[in-house]
Amino acid sequence: MTNAKRTVKAETIQANIVKALQARIDAAPNANQADNLTRERQCFEGSSALAMIEKCKALEVDFQALARKFEIADKSNADFVAVYALQKIRKALFALALNSRASFDKYSNSIIQNLCDLQDLNTKHTRMSICNAIEFDELEQVRTIKRYHNCSESTASTQSSSTRMMLNYLNICAVAKGRKNDVMTFADTLAAKQVQTMFA
Repeated sequence: MTNAKRTVKAETIQANIVKALQARIDAAPNANQADNLTRERQCFEGSSALAMIEKCKALEVDFQALARKFEIADKSNADFVAVYALQKIRKALFALALNSRASFDKYSNSIIQNLCDLQDLNTKHTRMSICNAIEFDELEQVRTIKRYHNCSESTASTQSSSTRMMLNYLNICAVAKGRKNDVMTFADTLAAKQVQTMFA
């Protein structure tokens, strides 16, 4: 009976996520974004997505909050989830379910590995994790940031921002707002502990 309840709950969660993504598709400002959102919605449909939801529920992922955020189409809303971040969230959910760091995107992999090595990263550190063109100035403390992947500065900004959002929305990391820089650390959650184990 417990498994039946768990499956029904997972199916309800899945239906809520698909419904939220469909609302986003319906409100998409252009065909390209609608197509990208449709692909994301399709990834949350079917038995593999249902199995992922069941496994991630055990890691205390708040799918109800995610569904609410996925539905927001207003970019000015603080909880708006951009398509890049949505893709990273989906990949991270499957990575957690499969216990496979290879399922994270390459940019997130590099940022998470540096976070594991250093225990905290500020906004600039996350960009440095994926772009060797970004360097410390003379007044900044030098940290041993390793670049496991390299990209342009403009790509680094977008990728690091969407990775920070993914880690925050999945409660893997806590983000402390600073005057000049946000600082990201691992949260005290089951999902965060699993990620740290995966990258150890």
